[in-house]
Amino acid sequence: MFSIAPWINEYASCAMRVLLAFSLFINLTSVAPCQTVTLRLDSASSQIRMGEPLNLDCWVDNPQAAVLAGYQAFFSFSADSFELLAAPSPLFGSVLTDVWAFNCPPPFGSGWASCPEAGDGIAEEGVFAIGAALSSGSYSSAATAHLFRTTFEAGQALGSAPSPFLLDDPALAGCIGNAISMVADSSANPLTVVLESTEVVVTPNLEVSGSFYPGGALAFEVRDDPGLPWHLFASLQIDAADYGAMGVLYVDIGHPSFRFLGQGVLDGTGVATQAVVIPALAGLSGQTAYCQAATGLGAPVASRRLTNLTAFVIQ
Repeated sequence: MFSIAPWINEYASCAMRVLLAFSLFINLTSVAPCQTVTLRLDSASSQIRMGEPLNLDCWVDNPQAAVLAGYQAFFSFSADSFELLAAPSPLFGSVLTDVWAFNCPPPFGSGWASCPEAGDGIAEEGVFAIGAALSSGSYSSAATAHLFRTTFEAGQALGSAPSPFLLDDPALAGCIGNAISMVADSSANPLTVVLESTEVVVTPNLEVSGSFYPGGALAFEVRDDPGLPWHLFASLQIDAADYGAMGVLYVDIGHPSFRFLGQGVLDGTGVATQAVVIPALAGLSGQTAYCQAATGLGAPVASRRLTNLTAFVIQ
């Protein structure tokens, strides 16, 4: 097993495609008739919370038992929601691993000089992998086979919308070039490939419900690991101070309206609730309240996190 990331430059995707073609002698001008496989991304969970790991697996479904000899796969993920924890890698039992190569964002790969947006740590990022068999004994005709795994860590929740892991993301395909997903059979013919992407929700750690008017009662719910201390605060002014691994602090702690709303320790289920009453001041009507919580302050650094921002307009 090896990584070609250290020497891949702006011709990265082309070089990897040549490597696969050389290994399989693929005839890219024809497609094997009536042979269809599915490249599929899958994770064990569709919902996780900030700081939790996510194992994303790439599978090939081969219901017609075509004899598979190699593949290449490209997918994107949101760096705003997930951090790459390890380079993509086959597992014990993965198929088509005689030849294995990958590229991904730093520090595990080099990224793409011709497509810096695919590896700059902002918005959509790219992961590319190649696997091939060099002998008939390593071919695969299994109905379902594992190709490789990529491990991520969930970042700060940005809302309730799911974050996609998208095969052949059109937003990046134009600048990546030929890094398209494909599967080849033992005769070096690319098969018809159906792509199945997936998406995962980073569940908010802070939610609020209640009556959003002066004098109204609110109920905040904070979630994280059991036993962690928590602090809840709010301001009428938004901010965006980056605290690195802890996340982004969206509440302006220097604004005159800044207030601590409560603190405590998360219970055995990792949940805490805090009742808050909006001050009965008419001048608050029409103002937007920005609320956030910090968990793990005083705990080991790895447990210190800022929740998602929760905002509402006071009616």
